[in-house]
Amino acid sequence: LSPVLVWAGFRQLNNRQRPLLLLVTGTSVLLATVIAADRGSLSDTTLMAFAASVLFLGASVAELWRGRRKSLNTRWSLMGFLSVNAAVYAGGIAELVSGKIGDGRAPPPESWFGIIYFEGLVYLIGTAVFMVLLCKERSERHQVLAARRDSLTGIANRGDFLESAGRLLQRARSDATSFSLIIFDLDQFKSVNDTFGHDVGDA
Repeated sequence: LSPVLVWAGFRQLNNRQRPLLLLVTGTSVLLATVIAADRGSLSDTTLMAFAASVLFLGASVAELWRGRRKSLNTRWSLMGFLSVNAAVYAGGIAELVSGKIGDGRAPPPESWFGIIYFEGLVYLIGTAVFMVLLCKERSERHQVLAARRDSLTGIANRGDFLESAGRLLQRARSDATSFSLIIFDLDQFKSVNDTFGHDVGDA
């Protein structure tokens, strides 16, 4: 079930709604299929679990790709771990379908399942480390943005404005292009706050 929860977690990270109905339904169907297959073929159980892993790991990579504009560099490492893990499970599916692994026989260490066990350990450790780093990076990014932007309007504060304007001016000079600066003010705005209150002024 972990790939399902990983996918739901990355949707949460992107501030996207988690489809609870899909999560509950998908989890229930997966569990029911595994329980039913457990009474019959071990290969069927494993095949179902591997297929679900590939599906939800791929969806997790897509969620990380969707949020790529947030400039969190750690996401690329996580996407790599998730993609490799999905590819390894896909290899396991191919080995099951080919019949190299049969019921009642433990897979030999040199088989694809040996790779799955080893890669699974690397995946667990790597994703845990990079998930912590991703959360830390996002927290630091929020702090930087909070220090550079006005919380009400989202407009750059004085220092951020001068830094951005300086870059734009330098680019205009090097490209020999013209630029414009527009300044506006709201007349007597203090009277709005004084008369109706700051909440109305903010609105």
